[in-house]
Amino acid sequence: MSFSRFGGLRTHTSNVGGLFISQSEREVPARRDDLDWLRVIAVILLIIFHTARIFDAPPWYIKQIPPSNWADMLVAFMNWWHMPVFFLISGAGTWFALNYRSGTEYLRERARRLFIPFVFGTLVIVPPQVYYRVISQVGETLSYIEFYPSFLSAWLQKAILSGHTCGFWHTF
Repeated sequence: MSFSRFGGLRTHTSNVGGLFISQSEREVPARRDDLDWLRVIAVILLIIFHTARIFDAPPWYIKQIPPSNWADMLVAFMNWWHMPVFFLISGAGTWFALNYRSGTEYLRERARRLFIPFVFGTLVIVPPQVYYRVISQVGETLSYIEFYPSFLSAWLQKAILSGHTCGFWHTF
């Protein structure tokens, strides 16, 4: 098996049963380190943002009483630009990706890479957070086993009617 490059195309040659078969593919460009580093920094800031939510005044799953002014200021500051940075990075990555694959290929690849994490996050990560909020702030006495079916039912209704997907809406 060998690879060679000719004018932006990569030619793949393989030996199958004594026959050489050549297949041309579009060359995949190198990764953009600048976008990767922006994504790394944005994710680190996302962790800081969500941690600060514990200490600010608006409702959140877990709260410190009394709230902290520094957390209010940090959350307010980050609310203005943090999600737009993720959308900028995503849009830039999409633009570069569409330069070497079709829209259909891109959508198929995105669905394949993101659907399983989306389902896992929605079914495994989010329910314990909502359960903790319900028992600590609303005062419900349901067990987690009793709570989970009602969560799924309410989530499905909300997702179908309003498109709300428990914080994972931006995955796609």
